[in-house]
Amino acid sequence: MGRNEKKTILIVDDNDMTRDSVAELLRPHGFLALRAAGGDEALALAERQEGGIDLLLTDVVMPGMMGQSLAARLLRKHPSAKVLFMSGYMCPGQANTKRSNRSSDPRNFLLKPFTEEQLLKKIRQLLK
Repeated sequence: MGRNEKKTILIVDDNDMTRDSVAELLRPHGFLALRAAGGDEALALAERQEGGIDLLLTDVVMPGMMGQSLAARLLRKHPSAKVLFMSGYMCPGQANTKRSNRSSDPRNFLLKPFTEEQLLKKIRQLLK
């Protein structure tokens, strides 16, 4: 990151505990962590965020809007945002369906459960 500005990360997961624990992990490292339980809530939050969204951290499989669809819609309005997918259901490199091809890229995928170190490493790689 290098700069002293706070980076804004939008965390989207339908599991309250996951969403809240990830936000708590990020705060001490200087990130502004916004939380949403689903795609529509995330898009509304992003629309209201004056400084924009630096990174979308989203679950792949959610009720309503899947992570892939959310990322595509968010990137239309925030094209400079980075995307990091997370899931407990897929392994990196397993692109066995058309909709999993982007989330299976190990550079923007984090398999749940993950450690704080794994999360921070991925985020820093994407935001550099």
